[in-house]
Amino acid sequence: MDTERRFRLRGRGAVANPSNRFDELRYIADPDGLTDPDGADPSDLLAPKTSVQLETARTLITFNDSPDVSFDAGINVYRGCEHGCAYCFARPTHEYLGLSAGVDFETKIFVKKNAPLLLRSELGAATWKPQPIGMSGITDPYQPLERSMALTRACLEVLAEARNPVVVITKNALVTRDVDLLATMAERQLAAVCVSLPTINGDLSGVLEPRTSRPGRRLHAIEQLSAHGIPVIVLIAPVIPGLTDHEIPRIIEQTATAGARYAGYVALRLPLAVVPLFEAWLQEHRPNAASKVLERVRQMRGGRLYDARFGARMRGAGPFADLIGQLFAGACRKHGLDRQRPRLRTDHFRRPARNLASYRCSINLAHAATHVPWDADADADGPPRAADDGASDEQLAPDLEGVTEVSEPPLFKVIMHNDHYTTMEFVVGVLEAVFMKTPSEATQIMLAIHRRGQGLCGTFTREIAETKVDRVHSLARQNEFPLRCSLEPA
Repeated sequence: MDTERRFRLRGRGAVANPSNRFDELRYIADPDGLTDPDGADPSDLLAPKTSVQLETARTLITFNDSPDVSFDAGINVYRGCEHGCAYCFARPTHEYLGLSAGVDFETKIFVKKNAPLLLRSELGAATWKPQPIGMSGITDPYQPLERSMALTRACLEVLAEARNPVVVITKNALVTRDVDLLATMAERQLAAVCVSLPTINGDLSGVLEPRTSRPGRRLHAIEQLSAHGIPVIVLIAPVIPGLTDHEIPRIIEQTATAGARYAGYVALRLPLAVVPLFEAWLQEHRPNAASKVLERVRQMRGGRLYDARFGARMRGAGPFADLIGQLFAGACRKHGLDRQRPRLRTDHFRRPARNLASYRCSINLAHAATHVPWDADADADGPPRAADDGASDEQLAPDLEGVTEVSEPPLFKVIMHNDHYTTMEFVVGVLEAVFMKTPSEATQIMLAIHRRGQGLCGTFTREIAETKVDRVHSLARQNEFPLRCSLEPA
């Protein structure tokens, strides 16, 4: 459902919920009655609540071969991120789940409830080669939900036991909760923390990244981490030309004073659905700067709003990109942050026990069902509250409430049937495009369809499964092929 931009969504970074780029249907909210085609409460269009779905993942550690990413292995415990950063490059990943890159990315969070157990198993495998693990390369491991789920902490416990190095990347001061584990690992050169800080303007941060910790809280987190001997890297990500680039010297100065030892930056990245979402955000929150920002981005991206090429996507190219690089380098030299990133060690590694029955996981799912994950007071600037990291209803800003609903939905198998002749190229193409299967997986399913008349495509929640079935039927009708799908309880 596309939410009209003039209806500002309270406590969310996206100002719209555009349709999935893989879908043909478009739903538009009625601007007069604020009606929803799904029959949702009209108030939810202004203050949508966060829903959480627990899932059992099959694998956890993922690998990349990107030359401009500093780690090859990473783990993402959460899919979707309640921080709601308007510029987030990871938003399009939600479209592979049949959801929107807009508000859905911030409000429909998928939790890999067995992440610590999977991590223990994968680190204990004979095929694992010790190497630094990035946590996380996509969504923030310390987003508000982590306060109650504690999945990131549980994974850190496994990494600490195995003595496998880790680099934590976060915008949330909640990382200081785990200073005990990180400090112990840092003593053996096994841990570093990247604190992302794109702006030190609290008002701008409040609308640009609404549910992250405010800049003052992040500076305090840097102080705490540094005081415990944990190497801290400040990551100015993203640098938004024409909006935040002038803050680079002040960010470097203040983070160096707080105890950061290293620094890096990433230019604004706007892949796929992020382009219209960020344009809408500019028109909503910074209309006077919108044309300037977009023109500066084009100057850095060869006349386009995004350039996905390795070597160019992180920094951009051209005179303005060079100017940002020089400004950053000069500030780092002045404040002593122009040094190489910390080198983490792998020679301490020891394979963890793989007896999953004896592993004590620190996740409290019952608590998560009633916990309010985002605390406006805790993430505001000023001295941190003593005591707990949780929040009561009274501590929430009145217009930013959002009680998380945690559920573990029933799963359904999607079965593809081919009653008559269908070309192999078409079916394999459908499996790759709709179900994200590799060519080899698609071929195996295709063979199963020919042998038994049906092939299993995957297990999904009902909402996602029905979306995929509709997509298959639509493609089949367009191509006049008798391909069909059915659902069965998993």
